[in-house]
Amino acid sequence: AAFLPALFNQPSVWEKLGLFSGFGMLAEAAGNMVISPLVAVWSIFLTAGLYHLALILLRTPSKGWNATFRAVSYGLGAAYVLNIVQVLGMLVGFVLYFLYPAFGLHKLHGMSGGQAALVVILPTVVCCCLAVILVGAAVSLGLLAGLGAALAH
Repeated sequence: AAFLPALFNQPSVWEKLGLFSGFGMLAEAAGNMVISPLVAVWSIFLTAGLYHLALILLRTPSKGWNATFRAVSYGLGAAYVLNIVQVLGMLVGFVLYFLYPAFGLHKLHGMSGGQAALVVILPTVVCCCLAVILVGAAVSLGLLAGLGAALAH
C-alpha cells in the first residue's frame, strides 16, 4: 500500500508537456474537455476505416462506408459515455467497444453475427500481433547492440 501515495502524486500529461503549468487543476480539466472530444472523433474515424478495410478484405456484404461509419459511431459513442464512470464504466465500456459496433455492422450491412464479430476482432488481433513483432524486434536489436558493445571491449 506504500505505492498508493506515489501513484496519485504523478505529474499529469499536461505538466509533462509543459502546458498549463502553474494554472492548476482547473486549466488541466479545461484542456481535457477540449482534447477529449477531438480524440474521440479521431478514434471513431480510424476505427471505422479499419473495420471497413476488414469488410473489404473478408469480402463480407457491404452497404458502403456510410453504413460502417454509422455502426461504429453509434456503437463507440455509447461505449465512450461509460468511460465517465471510473473503473466499472471503463471495464463495461471495453466490452461494449467490441459488442456494439459488431451488432451495428450485423444489422446495417446484413451480415451474420459471426462475420460481424470477425470484422470487429480482426483489426485488434492484427494490431496486437504487429505490436508484439515490433517490440520483439526492438528488444532483439537492443540485445544485439549490447552484445556488440560488450564484444568490442
